[in-house]
Amino acid sequence: MIELRRDRSRVRLSQTVWILTLDLARVCGWNPSGTRHLRAEGGEMVDDLKDVRHLMGWQTEYISNDGQTVTADDAAHLARALQKAAVDASKILADWRSGTLSVPGDVRTPESGFQWFITPDGRDHLQTVANFCGGGAFQIF
Repeated sequence: MIELRRDRSRVRLSQTVWILTLDLARVCGWNPSGTRHLRAEGGEMVDDLKDVRHLMGWQTEYISNDGQTVTADDAAHLARALQKAAVDASKILADWRSGTLSVPGDVRTPESGFQWFITPDGRDHLQTVANFCGGGAFQIF
């Protein structure tokens, strides 16, 4: 289970749905900037992921539930991509199928894996996550 947290706001979803949501956001133009995992050390805040980021793909940073932080700027970009997906998922998937949409090479989910997102429940999910992300920085637990 993944829980997105900001202050008292929470969004809970399965890890599978979260991974699919992130992949669809990539298809819709989100370019992840990487999460931060800050801890206090010697009177300053240190990003635990900074030194190992080159060893991990962007997916690893976002799909573990270790309390890492998605910055406000990255969250805003993610929100815009998810809003686009909520509105245009059918067209986006049709363009992918026809080859008129260029999909980032690191998207692991095939086009057929996104079919749920064109249903009313799928669109509601995208809008819910987009609204949450639009509120600013958040942590992944």
